[in-house]
Amino acid sequence: MFGLGGSRAKKTVRRYVACLNARDVEGVAALLHPDCRFIDSHGEWIEGREAIIAATQRFFAIEPKFRLTLEAVVEHDGEVLLRGKTDAEHAEFRQDALWKARIEEGTIVFWQSFGPHSSPRLARILGANDADPSADNGGE
Repeated sequence: MFGLGGSRAKKTVRRYVACLNARDVEGVAALLHPDCRFIDSHGEWIEGREAIIAATQRFFAIEPKFRLTLEAVVEHDGEVLLRGKTDAEHAEFRQDALWKARIEEGTIVFWQSFGPHSSPRLARILGANDADPSADNGGE
């Protein structure tokens, strides 16, 4: 498939997706930078490794059949751009989407989702007090 070759950054992203698909919270945690930021499709975010781990655990509890399939992975100007789709038990989590990731020293420091306007506000749902509902930062 186009774009699925192998820089270190792209390999880190693919390991992260494999851990998500395996529901491997320890594997996810190992790939997150301490100051990682997750930004959902609405520009709201969860910041910090521990907060993102907790959000991942909450997401796995809410959505037991979540799976992310990558169709293209491209590295450009130090960022990894991804195209793919998600599958899930709940229809609101099934969609075609784009993601952008930034990797430093083999860990994810930034992960942003770009999905339809109808996408769930994941940072708000999963982050509880960690989300910034007034955020409209367009991604750093």
